[in-house]
Amino acid sequence: MAIARSMDAGATTILERDDELRELSACLAEASAGVGSFVVVRGEAGIGKTALVDAFLSGVPGETAVYRTLCDGVSTPRPFGPIHEIAAQLHGELPRVLEDGSPRHAVNARVLDCLNRVSSVLALDDLQWADEATAELLAYIARRVAGMPLLVLATLRDDDEPAPPIRRLLGQLAGTRAVRQLALRRLSPAGVARMAAGTDTDAAELYQLTGGNPFFLTQVLEAGSGRVPVSISDALTARLARLTERGRAALNAAAVIGSRSEPWLLAAVAGEDVLGADDCIDAGLLTTGQMVAFRHELTRVAVLEQLPVFRRISLHRRALEALERGGTTDAARLAYHAEAAGDGAAVLRYAVPAAEAAMRAGAYHQAAEQLRRTDRFMDRAEPAQQARVLEMLGSVLYSVNRMPEAYDVRQRALSLRRRIGDAMGIGVNERELAKLEYWRGEGAQGRTRLLHAIGLLELLGESGELAQAYAFHGALLCEQDREAARAWLHRALELGRRVGEPEAVAMALNQLGGMALIQGDDHGEDLLLESLELAREHGLYERAHAALFNLAIVFAERREPVRARTYLDQLVDYVSGVQVERCNLDGVRSAIELDTGAWTDAERSAGRALVYARTPSDDQALALTVLATLAIRRGQGEWRSLLDTAEGVVAGYGDFGYFAPMIAARAEAAWLEGTLSGMIPRLAEGFTWARATKNPWRIGEFGMWLWAAGDMARPPRGAAEPYRLAVAGDRRGAAAAFDARRMPYAAALALAMSDEPSELQDAHQRLATLGAGAARALVAAKLRAAGAPVPRGPRPATRRNPAGLTDRELEVAQLISEGLTNRQIAGALILAEKTVAHHVSAVLGRLGVERRTLVGAALSAAGQPG
Repeated sequence: MAIARSMDAGATTILERDDELRELSACLAEASAGVGSFVVVRGEAGIGKTALVDAFLSGVPGETAVYRTLCDGVSTPRPFGPIHEIAAQLHGELPRVLEDGSPRHAVNARVLDCLNRVSSVLALDDLQWADEATAELLAYIARRVAGMPLLVLATLRDDDEPAPPIRRLLGQLAGTRAVRQLALRRLSPAGVARMAAGTDTDAAELYQLTGGNPFFLTQVLEAGSGRVPVSISDALTARLARLTERGRAALNAAAVIGSRSEPWLLAAVAGEDVLGADDCIDAGLLTTGQMVAFRHELTRVAVLEQLPVFRRISLHRRALEALERGGTTDAARLAYHAEAAGDGAAVLRYAVPAAEAAMRAGAYHQAAEQLRRTDRFMDRAEPAQQARVLEMLGSVLYSVNRMPEAYDVRQRALSLRRRIGDAMGIGVNERELAKLEYWRGEGAQGRTRLLHAIGLLELLGESGELAQAYAFHGALLCEQDREAARAWLHRALELGRRVGEPEAVAMALNQLGGMALIQGDDHGEDLLLESLELAREHGLYERAHAALFNLAIVFAERREPVRARTYLDQLVDYVSGVQVERCNLDGVRSAIELDTGAWTDAERSAGRALVYARTPSDDQALALTVLATLAIRRGQGEWRSLLDTAEGVVAGYGDFGYFAPMIAARAEAAWLEGTLSGMIPRLAEGFTWARATKNPWRIGEFGMWLWAAGDMARPPRGAAEPYRLAVAGDRRGAAAAFDARRMPYAAALALAMSDEPSELQDAHQRLATLGAGAARALVAAKLRAAGAPVPRGPRPATRRNPAGLTDRELEVAQLISEGLTNRQIAGALILAEKTVAHHVSAVLGRLGVERRTLVGAALSAAGQPG
């Protein structure tokens, strides 16, 4: 069950891991045949994850290419950190591609191509410390690995809450078929006894204290005192005490440098004490090869904890100086040592380019961390430099959904620009503050500030910054006054082209294309694709993501789910995870799934969307509306509170368009309850808005409900065809038109509004299949009133899911497997946190596991997606 180093031979002994090794061997055989997989080897610190991988790799056939790398938890890493280490092995041109700061999607494609040539194993240690760009790359590979001759092995320490990029990655991996989870267990009492054989340590006492953790066991046994220490730290301290003074000095230097070090750098930092590294290697604390590395990260952590503060600062200064002399281009590494050395000038010199490199790779969380390094050294910079750093930080914080922090940072930048009298800087920061105010629900205040910013920028003459302000103002008007919006957007387009500002041009094309497409003008797709190509050409990730997102959401609004999903999938591959997170693709996906009848998926996607949504935000409102609509259709009572919350969330925007889906949901609920006439005023308001914005699907939807309420006599002009047919009385034709667009509930609803028994019976069957209990009950009542037979619904399932969980427990278990906390699960499922805690206890008990990190593997073993 565990792997531990043998005490007498220094070799690797396999204990109780035969099943895991057989599974990895089977995965490799499948990969060699072109059916790849992604295996996450997970468990607590010291459980033997890396040792298992070592043992497996030692038996990999020579014709299989093996690439071994690791994520370094010492500092905020540079983008694609683990890939830099193996870049030259993968392909001769890859180091140049990485150093040139190529777009993230281009790096992903190049790495994928390198791994798709021959049978390969990519082994990556310490996934929990992966930088954001690497996490996105791994998700990209996982989506494609099933068709590749590739086995990916990633070790994951799962006893701590993962960082946002890793939490998002684990969620993506949990829903990917080619991903397998290997959750490692501790040694059994028999295994501990085998390890302790031949020593003076009592095996039973050893097991009771360590619980069978192999790293703790190894430290105790290698300390050789015969006394069982009370903690891993105590055990390590006993081993470190046996080192020579020179050996301890070398180990201190290695710990400061990181998990691994170049031999020349260790020599530069340790000085003459580097000779003591041999003592550390002999003691099994370090390993050597092309790099000098700690055998286990827990050892490095223990060394750092015991290192005196000023000694640590001195070693970081030596590391910084050595790296500078060596000409390293890794700004993130330099910034780490500069901060730890307290060298403010060096922090300002390196943190900003490190952040810029992270932004180019779409690693916005890392960019924010790099810029935050500068906080305590800001007083050493000129006001203009301070403002530039704060403006970068404001943009990054906006991208990672940290809106309150972004607002505060922009306010500080604005104050600095005012102090130095920088008119352009003042105008730009006023514009960005307007954007933040709008997105946090202060629409009126944001619009006022934006017009003020435009006035300031216009005084300075034509500029790209002014063109961007025009484009943003046009975007805000799209749901209020389409003609005024077009005027502002064309103004932005013309100015942007004159002054050579591609971002403003891309933004204007995006909004103009979206408006045209929603109104049925297919030329809008061309405009959006032009915006996308322009953004790609100039490396404008925000604009590229906006174009793809608009294409996805507009085709969803046009009830063309196949095309919507096509662009949604492109978006996932192209933009970074935080952009996907901020744009909340799960919310859009849930709306598509709702329309297409995939209600279980819709519920899950909406729950995930709520975990990541800005609050308040349209993302949050969309997810809440999907959940409310599902509750209405299933006959569940919580829909009112969900819609009330959703409407409250978007109330501050001042755009009626955000309320349209909520009004439609309330109308459906009122129809089911027989109170639709009370909705006529709001439906009329929605219908007026829909006609003003020339949205055929909303014209048709509101028109149908007004007709059902007796307030409209004929099909409304401009309505989408299925709704026009429904209002005209052609129920079968309407159902066929909805079916053609893969909208089963809308088709059933069209039939349910009939008085013809055969059409009602058809509707009843369709609604039963969907699980739409409320509408099904209404249709059954209509059939009985007409004296017509009510069809029998599908037979209830008599077999529980193989894991023995209730439906709610299964939902909770799947979210646990994605790495969500109780609080996040509560938000996703709209439950009290205390209720979630009860469900979690039940899940662990039914699955027979002690820790939530083992739930995913237990679900997989039970035949459930985990």
